[in-house]
Amino acid sequence: MEASSNDTRLFNELIDIVIDHLHDDKASLAACSLVSRTWRNSGQFHLLESVTLLGVTSEKGLGLDAFLASVAQSPRIGHYVRELRVHGEGSWFGKYTPTELRALSLGPTHIRALVQLPALRRLFLFDLLWNSHRDGPEGLALIRGPAARRGLQKLVVQHVTSARFQDPGQIHDGIYAQDALDILSFFSAVDTFYFGTPRFEVDGCESPLLAPTDIVPHLRFPLPLHIGSLIADPDALDNARSSLAYDVLDHVCLSDGLHTFRAKIKPGDIGAVSHFVSTRAQSIRHYQLDMSAYIALARLGARETFSSLCLSSCTNLETFELHTPWYPPEHLWQYILVALASLPETVRRIHVCVYLTSTLPDCLADACAGLIAPDLAYMTRFPQLATLEFALRHPHGNDAAYPYRFQKCKRMIEEVVPAELKRGVLKVEPCDCLLTPALEPVCLSVLKPSKPLY
Repeated sequence: MEASSNDTRLFNELIDIVIDHLHDDKASLAACSLVSRTWRNSGQFHLLESVTLLGVTSEKGLGLDAFLASVAQSPRIGHYVRELRVHGEGSWFGKYTPTELRALSLGPTHIRALVQLPALRRLFLFDLLWNSHRDGPEGLALIRGPAARRGLQKLVVQHVTSARFQDPGQIHDGIYAQDALDILSFFSAVDTFYFGTPRFEVDGCESPLLAPTDIVPHLRFPLPLHIGSLIADPDALDNARSSLAYDVLDHVCLSDGLHTFRAKIKPGDIGAVSHFVSTRAQSIRHYQLDMSAYIALARLGARETFSSLCLSSCTNLETFELHTPWYPPEHLWQYILVALASLPETVRRIHVCVYLTSTLPDCLADACAGLIAPDLAYMTRFPQLATLEFALRHPHGNDAAYPYRFQKCKRMIEEVVPAELKRGVLKVEPCDCLLTPALEPVCLSVLKPSKPLY
């Protein structure tokens, strides 16, 4: 009898080995799941690891409502889901009646229903409508009451737009900010949080936009989140809304524990970003700035910009990455050298993505015009500096002039870098990639289990 038990255990282990080998072959996994209960459980462990859904409701039964209903009917499958992606259609205004919009919107009971997925670690919400009032008093009670909060490894909120923007008059009263906060009220800790504000698609609204200082005091904030890595990509078309996003994040994110800050910012964000970073400077280890939309250097000035961004205050900084603007070219290198001169000596890795403009100076001394020394000799005093990278990028691709510009710019950089750094840590290479935070590739395969699996 004991031998039979050992044989069965060995057989189950062999099944797991075979099915683990098929982890990325969904067709084969689905076929294996129909063999027996043991094969089904092992196959579904992989089949349900990452689930991609198309919207909240779907005529084909591929939406969040249908999936949560299936989990409620068969709770076992909820224990296999580690990653959930929900994709909406992205453009809503003027297409649906209020009743249709309510049915299409994500609401508090949907987020609360994720407790049916106890193994969930990564949640991605793309191009969706959110309606805090969708479920009436019951839903509002989940937001404002002492509901259980959960932690996640990754939370992505990209283009999740308030359904109440269907009424153009409400866009100016902080409605989106409050609805975004309502989503976050369900979470206690997020290792990596991607926050992309929505696309505002309401036209013809003439009401003046309230300043962030007028909106923030009227918002209901959830308990602060423990956020390890924050990727902020506010609306690039509106300084006021973008600044409001950082003010909201400042209230949401605890002041200690943020080790990575990645932001895409513009001149209108500087004040809000400055305050956000200043209260967290001691904990930030990795500071990554995408300033490709920052086209007013001549107006604000490089020194004022990087003084406001608190680079020198990040006394435990290890990695600094900068993605430069490409206009106006006459201030570009002054801008870069001021940024580097603002770094603390704790930095270990520096990466600068530089646009190669059509008007490169003959040397960096000319570019700086005496406003800052074009010399990186001070970096020899950085005891832990291991990498100094310049990735040179052409704004319009690899045109015929690119090789010449690349070589000229490389010589300019090498002239201002001390020999000991040039031999050990300097890297100057072409670059065809942006430092803009990128999300994982979208998986369009949606698992729809067949009836025999249940």
